[in-house]
Amino acid sequence: MPATRYCTQCDRRLPLCVRSDRRFCSSACRVWAFRHPGQRRPNYGCGRVPLPNRPGQAQPKTLAAAKVALSDARRYAGRLESAARAQNTAERSLLRELDRLRAGLSDVQRDLATAREDHTHTEGRLRQSEEARNTRARESYERQRQIERMQRRLRRTESELRRKQIELAQVQADFANARRGQELHRAEHERQLNEAHAQLQEITRGRDELMAQIQELTAERERLRSRGELAQLHDDLTAEIDALTTQADEQRQQTEQAEEEQAQAEEETDAEPTQPPQVELLQRRLQEEQDRRIAAEERIAQLLNDSEANSRPRAAAPSPSPPALPGQYQRHAIAIGYDCTRDPLLALMRDEVVASDRYADWQARHRPRRAARRRDPAQTLDEQAYAAAIAARWRLIDHPHVCLLNRPTWRLLGCLLDERSEAYLLTLTQERMDEMRGRVGDNGSHSVP
Repeated sequence: MPATRYCTQCDRRLPLCVRSDRRFCSSACRVWAFRHPGQRRPNYGCGRVPLPNRPGQAQPKTLAAAKVALSDARRYAGRLESAARAQNTAERSLLRELDRLRAGLSDVQRDLATAREDHTHTEGRLRQSEEARNTRARESYERQRQIERMQRRLRRTESELRRKQIELAQVQADFANARRGQELHRAEHERQLNEAHAQLQEITRGRDELMAQIQELTAERERLRSRGELAQLHDDLTAEIDALTTQADEQRQQTEQAEEEQAQAEEETDAEPTQPPQVELLQRRLQEEQDRRIAAEERIAQLLNDSEANSRPRAAAPSPSPPALPGQYQRHAIAIGYDCTRDPLLALMRDEVVASDRYADWQARHRPRRAARRRDPAQTLDEQAYAAAIAARWRLIDHPHVCLLNRPTWRLLGCLLDERSEAYLLTLTQERMDEMRGRVGDNGSHSVP
């Protein structure tokens, strides 16, 4: 609100519509201020002092009448002067009273402004208090609802607990019955394992005889010059190896069947599955038997190569390549029931490892950066192919490609995907191999050196 302004000469209130730099209320006050600087204009109309009556205005006719009129005029002027002084005194008292009222008004206005500020602050605090009260009421309502939900959940939990206790009693009774049946199954499994152990000992003796024959063949390598004799000996040894492999496969199937029965019995009793030491011994011996069989085949192939270097007989039909054996991963494959000999992706990965190694050599010669995978000399080709096949399946299950209509699923957890995904992986691997061979310029054989 704008401040109230007054005239500097007569203290009259100036209207709000005038200029802000105006100091006088009228031209009379302005003229008085210029003619009498530093003096305030007397206001004869202010106060309650009455003015004297004016003398007559008639023109005197004689000197005596003029003298009388002059004396009357002088007395009238004296009375006017005394009335002006009295009015000035009354005006000053009124101005003092006005100043006092103005000071009181300013105090009242200041108190009013302070009261308004207090009122605004009080209203703000009142609104905050109201909001806090509403918030506490909502929180109280939410806590009450939460307590009711917790009480309902507690009642459901108690009922579920009673039901579980009844089921636990029933399961404990079933477990006791299954435990007795497990003892009977375990005795039967031990009898079967003993029979398998006896058969394994017979296979071991046959294996030792085969190793003795291989050693004799190594000693007599220099004396065997005829391709026909060496081929006949190779056929005989191959037949013996095949017979021994067949026995080992049958024994492995019996061992796996016994392990499956043992695992089923242990799953029925909710007991922790433990592998009998006889089964582990059979697995280790089967592993050793397969390693020795592979070594014997490699030794025979080396003898045939040495014989071909000395004499050039007629070309024989190529023998089929041995099944893939993952070496250090074989125990893992047997444990999960994964047959690596029937996995087409594993056979394709063998060629992919060799093609990638050749492609890395080509990149080292023609490109500044080599990104293809090198062949690891510390691992066999089958081991690297096994790891590459498993890694490709895990990458596809972790990040499915958009072109697949359905999300890949495990057919054998960790090792085999569904048929559509397996076919898709075969296509991707073959395309990758064709691309590497096309860049290297190797459009020839796919054989593994």
